[in-house]
Amino acid sequence: MPIPSLIKDAVNRLVETEPGWKPFVNPAARGGKDAAIGKGLPGSAAAKNGGGDLIEQDIALRESHTTIEVPTSDGRFTLRINPLKSMSFTNGQKLKPADPSAVP
Repeated sequence: MPIPSLIKDAVNRLVETEPGWKPFVNPAARGGKDAAIGKGLPGSAAAKNGGGDLIEQDIALRESHTTIEVPTSDGRFTLRINPLKSMSFTNGQKLKPADPSAVP
């Protein structure tokens, strides 16, 4: 994409009047990057450390922090939120988000 001549002229004027500036040069055109295989393919070492089927065991097993009230920026409404404390999945993994009271 060519740079407008106004910018080019302004930079070239700085080169003439101010020491340390370099002349304006259009950047070389670059092509796109070729398609490549990522690192997270099934069966790879990266895929064995997490993920899998995230199917919840039972919604009744969810644990929540105490309810917090968050006002909107204009103060007209207040949202009552029950932040998630933990959630269990059928593959044995357990999701434990950060405690919302510790977040600034």
